[in-house]
Amino acid sequence: MKIAGAMILAQINHLSIRHAASTTLSRRIGFESR
Repeated sequence: MKIAGAMILAQINHLSIRHAASTTLSRRIGFESR
């Protein structure tokens, strides 16, 4: 049970990091296009 919970937490953390990176990338591209 603990291992499964840790895996789920790791997946959520990984997704949030990817989302933050993609948002920062899109913002950077938007600033450059202006």
